[in-house]
Amino acid sequence: MLKARVCLSAVAVTALIIIAGCTTGVEPSPHPGVLRVVLTSKQTDTSLVISSDTTHPSRWDEFWATVYGGRLYQGANYVDLYATLSTDRIPSAQQNLLAREWLDGTPITIRDTATITGTNSRYRKGTVFEFYAPPGTFDRLDFALTATEVATYIPKIYINPIVLPPGVPAVMSFPGSFTMQEDRTTEVVMEIAPFESLQRYQDSFLFNRKIVVVSVTTL
Repeated sequence: MLKARVCLSAVAVTALIIIAGCTTGVEPSPHPGVLRVVLTSKQTDTSLVISSDTTHPSRWDEFWATVYGGRLYQGANYVDLYATLSTDRIPSAQQNLLAREWLDGTPITIRDTATITGTNSRYRKGTVFEFYAPPGTFDRLDFALTATEVATYIPKIYINPIVLPPGVPAVMSFPGSFTMQEDRTTEVVMEIAPFESLQRYQDSFLFNRKIVVVSVTTL
């Protein structure tokens, strides 16, 4: 009986050694990071000349931009970007490039009655993409940015259509170095000059989209 027990124990130990030494040949997948793209307007770009009138910031101004088709590239490979981390995979976001807030961060709405200036308020910023991406360094960020109309209200109401210049594609490319890390958020802040981007063309404005990357930060 004792001999039998010893033999069984030896078999068990051998089995454990074999199991411990086995591998599947598949490396564990790394956790993704999150890429967040934030869009803000250039704080010093606050007026537009229309028919000899110079506009001033107001609580009603609207310049809605649509951002879509986001992709983060690593050579020929890319990751599709979406507006939120939701499983719904929302492909686009809209932002009013003329929306403002008081200096304490309180959004300005049509209910506000105080005079709005370029010194007592600022443009609001918003997240246009926030989605998962694998760890690594990427070399290009692409997305489309379009608008159809700009409306300003002081000194008088002007509502003008907006179009892209002839032959200019909606998708823009931003070469750079965008490093993603596991379980970390990489925030890319983009700045657009809303009025400097507009060029008068007959009864419309051409939307030249003067936009740059101002920072890339790992949070």
